[in-house]
Amino acid sequence: RNQLIFENQFASPSNVLKSAAADVELFKEARPAPSMGAESLAEMAPIDPRRTWRAPPPGCLKVNLDAGFDKTRQHMGIGIVIRDSSGDAQVTLAAPRSFVPSAYLAECYALFRAVSLCQELGFELVEFESDAKNVVDAINSNSSDMSWPGQIIEDIRLIMETHQNWKLSFIRRVGNQAAHVLAKLGLSLESELVWMEEGPDVVLPIIALDKLCIY
Repeated sequence: RNQLIFENQFASPSNVLKSAAADVELFKEARPAPSMGAESLAEMAPIDPRRTWRAPPPGCLKVNLDAGFDKTRQHMGIGIVIRDSSGDAQVTLAAPRSFVPSAYLAECYALFRAVSLCQELGFELVEFESDAKNVVDAINSNSSDMSWPGQIIEDIRLIMETHQNWKLSFIRRVGNQAAHVLAKLGLSLESELVWMEEGPDVVLPIIALDKLCIY
């Protein structure tokens, strides 16, 4: 597969399979049965638009992000998936980060990486979604915070303020599963991996199921 990887490291198939095995229950729930088409899956259960992933409007990109956190190791994983109005993945990212003391700080780092990635790629019309409501509320408020997480919040605000067509919203975990799985993958990696117009095997079934919510 055509894979772009930062830090000059290639994705190891064993890493992807290891992550998939660790998250097997979620993978089974998301994966379509071999004998069923998209229409059959859609008929199995009604789709509640308030709880599922929704595509952005034409011309806009939606960025879902999440953080996985290992308190014992003070280690985190970042998961980011960027999709267009058809629900197709344009960019996916999984990355590790060490010396992270709290889950809140992990969510801040994940959002910072998401906005900096979009800035690097020159995206102009972007909707960001995170299931960390406390971080979303902190970004969208006008209050100041002089703590270390507060400084990261300010850095994120500064980037977003220079992009008039960017916005950040809260989404429930059930609508953020693609980013969640990528964040869990990030916990097992040694360096950041980025895929252009694709993604690792563990997330592709979830992206496919999210597309059902469009129709």
